[in-house]
Amino acid sequence: MAEPRRVKGAAWLVGRCAVAVSLMSVTQAFAAVTITVDTTDGVQGGNLTLTMGVERGASDPQVSGAQTDIVFNTTQIELNGSCAVGGAACQSNSDCGTAGMCIPPCVNNVQVNQGDFTANLPDTVRPPDQPPSKRLRLAVFAFQNPSATYNGDLITCMFHVQSDAQPGQPVSLTTSRLSASDPNADAIPDVQVRVMPGVIKAATPTPTPTITPTPTPTIPCFVDQDCPRGQVCENKVCKPAPTPTPTIACPDGTCPDDLTCVMGICRDLHTPTPTPTPLPTCTTDQECVDLEGAGFHCRAGVCVPIRECSDTDPNIDRKNCRGIREACVDGTCECGGDCNLDGKVLGNETSLMVCVLTGSCPLSDCAAGDFNGDGQITGDEVCLALTNLGLGCPAEGQPLVRDRTSEIRSLDIGSATGIAGAHINLGVGLSGGGEVATAQMDMLIDTTVLELPDPTTDCTVDPRLQADEASFTFLPQTPSTPPNMARLRLFVGNTDLCRATPPYPLTSFDPGPLVSCNFRINPNAQPGTYQVTADRLNIGDPAGSTFGAVSTAGAVTVATPPPCATDGECPDGTHCRAGVCKGVRNCSGPTAGPSECLDGRETCVIEGTAGVCECAADCNLDGRVRNNEITTMVNLFHDPTDLASCIEVDINGDGLVRNNEVTASVINFQQGCP
Repeated sequence: MAEPRRVKGAAWLVGRCAVAVSLMSVTQAFAAVTITVDTTDGVQGGNLTLTMGVERGASDPQVSGAQTDIVFNTTQIELNGSCAVGGAACQSNSDCGTAGMCIPPCVNNVQVNQGDFTANLPDTVRPPDQPPSKRLRLAVFAFQNPSATYNGDLITCMFHVQSDAQPGQPVSLTTSRLSASDPNADAIPDVQVRVMPGVIKAATPTPTPTITPTPTPTIPCFVDQDCPRGQVCENKVCKPAPTPTPTIACPDGTCPDDLTCVMGICRDLHTPTPTPTPLPTCTTDQECVDLEGAGFHCRAGVCVPIRECSDTDPNIDRKNCRGIREACVDGTCECGGDCNLDGKVLGNETSLMVCVLTGSCPLSDCAAGDFNGDGQITGDEVCLALTNLGLGCPAEGQPLVRDRTSEIRSLDIGSATGIAGAHINLGVGLSGGGEVATAQMDMLIDTTVLELPDPTTDCTVDPRLQADEASFTFLPQTPSTPPNMARLRLFVGNTDLCRATPPYPLTSFDPGPLVSCNFRINPNAQPGTYQVTADRLNIGDPAGSTFGAVSTAGAVTVATPPPCATDGECPDGTHCRAGVCKGVRNCSGPTAGPSECLDGRETCVIEGTAGVCECAADCNLDGRVRNNEITTMVNLFHDPTDLASCIEVDINGDGLVRNNEVTASVINFQQGCP
C-alpha cells in the first residue's frame, strides 16, 4: 500500500476566520494579495467555467499557497463530478456510497503542478450551508515543487447551468475560509478577495430527440428471499437493498443511551426480531398430510401449503403463484424448472429441459419447465430455470440432502494460506470420474474469516474447460444459514443452456479443476485453520441423469503476520503497523471513526481515495503512539491550525482536538494501539 500523502506545516489549510463577500468587487484598501474568483457567462442547459487565481504586485508577499470556499446556488448551477472509486457520476460525496469521495470537474492551470492542487465538496461545515446553497473548496499548495510561487489563474472548474435557471441574473457566488501562505508556510495577513460573476443567458430552444432507454434486466420476486443477497423485493421486482445503518463498536462494553452492547456491537434490544417458526421437515408428500393435514405437500425438505392455480379458469388464474419464476403444474404452483417437483432446481434438471426443448424427451419429463403453460419449453425458460437454480426457488426451505448412489462424483474444495487482510485463491475441482455436464454446490463461508467475493468478477472457470463452459456464481438468500455464515453458490455448466436451440446432449468434462474464486481474508480474523464446507450438491451428466454427489472440505489457514519495516513488504490488502503486516480495515470517511472503527480508539483517515481505520494519534502511521506524537497532539489541542500534520488525532472528524480524543491518544500511548 502506498504511503498516504501529507501536507506538513501548511498553516493556510485551515482558516481561522471566515470571509463572506457579495457579488460586488472588494476594494483593496490595504491590499497585499488578492484571491480572485471569476466565471464566464452561461447559457441555460449549457456550461460555464469558474477560475480561481491570485493577484499580487512586485513588492507584495510571494504566494505559495491559497485556499477559498466558494458557495454557489444550485438553482442556477451545479457540479457534475465522478466518484473516486468506480467513476460513477456524482454531485456530492454521498452519491459515491461508502467510498464517499466525489471528485469535482476541476483542472490545474499551467503554473500549478497536478499534485499541488485540491478540489473537493466538503460534507461538514459549521454553520451548515442551507439549501439551495452548496460549497466547493479549492486549494493550491507547493507540495511537489516547494520553490513554486503563484500569480495569476490557478484552478478552472466546469459548472453546468440549470436548464430552468433565471436568465439575466448574475451567477450567485460567495466565498469563505479565505487564506494564503508564503514559501515559509506562514499565513499572509489582510488577504482580499474579488468575485466577478458572469450572467445566466436564455437558451435557444432546440428539438430534443426522443431516446428510449435500454431497460435494466430485472428479477421478479414476491419476498426478499426471492432476490440475490444485497437486494430486496420492492413492487415485485428485486432492487438494491438500502444502505444499512452503520454499527457502533463497543469493545469496552459502553454504548450510547437506549443501546446495549452485544458481542462487541451496540444493538437496539427494545424491539427484538421475531424468531420464525420452523417448518416441519419431510421427505414425502404423505408425511406432510400426516403432520399438517390435507392442503400441504413436501417441497425442498419442508411441508408448505399447496397453492392452487389454473390456466383455464380466470377466477383462479395464477394469483397464488410467485410471478414468472413459477409454473402451473396439475393445478398447483410449482418452482419453474423443478422437473421432479422436490422444491429445488438442480443442474441435471436444466439439462433435462434442454432434452425436452430439442424434442429428444417428452414434455412430461419436465412439466415444470414449461413456465408459461404453452405446451413447450423455450430457451428463455431454460434461463429462468437457471435463475431459480442460482437464487433458490421462492419457497425453498432447507439445504439439499440426497441419498448416495453407486456412481460417485466429488466436488473438492482446495486450501489456501494467508495473513488477515490478504487475498487468497480457493479452488473447486472434480474427482471420481468424468462425463459430467453440470456441477453445482453451495460453498459455506464463515464471514468472520473470509469476506464475500463479488460473484460477477472474482470467480472464474478453469482454462482447461471448453470455451463454452462458464461459472454461474450467485449469493443467494435461501436456504438460510447460521449467524456469521453465508452461501456462495457455484454452478459450472455449458453456456449453450441459454440458447434458443441448445445442443443435446450437452458436452461434458472430466476430473480436474473447475472454478477458482478470489477471497480476501477478514482483516479481523485470528490466526488458525478454518474448515470450508459445502452443501446443496448436484452433479449431472449430459442427458440429465444425477450422479451421487459428495464434497471434500477445504481449509483456510490464517497465518501469523510476518514482521515488516514498510508497507511495500506486506501483501495486498495489508499494511505495516507496529512492525508487522496487518489487514487494512476500510471506513467511509473522516467522520466515520466512531461508528466504523474501534470506538474511541481509532480514526478514519483518507489514504489515497479510501478511508482506513488508523490508531488515534499515530501521526506517522507506524502502529505506535510515541512521546513526540503526544506532544503534537497536545499542541493541536490548543491550536488546531496545523491539524493536517497529524489528522489521526481527530477521531470524530470535526476539525478539532477534544478532551476525549486527548484521553484516547494517551490510552493508545500507554496500552498500545488496538
